[in-house]
Amino acid sequence: MLEPMVQAFFRQLPGCESIDELPMTAVQRGGKKADFFLFQRRIIAEVKEFVDDREAAVRDVLDTLRNQGMIRVERGVPLVQEVLRDHPERVAINARLFSAATSCLETHFREANQQIRETRRHWVADEALGILVLVNESVDILDPKAVAGAVNRLLGKRSPDGTPRFPMISSVVFITTAHRIVEDGGKRKDLVISMGLTSRQHDEDLRAAEQRIKEGWAAFRGLPVRDGGKITPEQVRSLSVEGRRPPAVL
Repeated sequence: MLEPMVQAFFRQLPGCESIDELPMTAVQRGGKKADFFLFQRRIIAEVKEFVDDREAAVRDVLDTLRNQGMIRVERGVPLVQEVLRDHPERVAINARLFSAATSCLETHFREANQQIRETRRHWVADEALGILVLVNESVDILDPKAVAGAVNRLLGKRSPDGTPRFPMISSVVFITTAHRIVEDGGKRKDLVISMGLTSRQHDEDLRAAEQRIKEGWAAFRGLPVRDGGKITPEQVRSLSVEGRRPPAVL
C-alpha cells in the first residue's frame, strides 16, 4: 500500500491511471500488476517506497564492528563518518554499511521488473515501457548519492547469459523528501533525478514521462526542486546533500 502523499500525487498527475481502480478480468485481478499507467498506457509506472528499517540494518553492522573491536566508540557520541574518516579499513567498512543501507534496492528492482512484465502481458501491448519510481520520504540514513550509485549499477546488471537482469525497467525516477540538495549560496531544494540506459528504445516517451513526474512533483510540493536530469556516477558524487534531521550517531 502506497503512502497517502504518494497516492495523492499520482492521482492528480495529468493522464495518470491507477491500475488497481480499473475494471479487471479474473486473470488481471489475480496476477501481479504495476501501480499506474501514463501516456495512454505507453508507460507503466511501478512505485516503491523506502521504509525505515534500513537504519536498523546499518546499526546491526555497526554493533558487529564494535563487538569485533574494529570501532571503539560508545553509542550517542561521534557520527558514523567522523569515526571512519581516518580508519585504516574505512573503505571496507563503508562497503558493508552501503550494502546494509541499500540491500532493499535489488528486491525493489526484482519485484518491479516482474510487476511491469505481468502488466504488459495482461493489460497492454508489448511496446509499453516500464519506469520504476523510488520514493524516500523519511529514511535519512539512505544518502541519495548511495541510492543513485546503486541504481546505476542495477540498471546495468547482467544475467549470466549477458542479457539485462531487469529488462522491463527502462528508467528510474528517484524522489527524496528525506534530504535536501545544498546549492551554491546555501540554497536548499528537494531532489528528483532520473536514471536510465541510453540504449533503451522510445526514449522520447521516457523523457516525457520522467519530465511529467518531475515537474508534477515540484508543483505538488510547492517547493523548488533540483532536477538532476539523467545523472551519471560522477555527477552523483559531486552532489552536496543534507538530511532533514540531525545525522545518525553510533
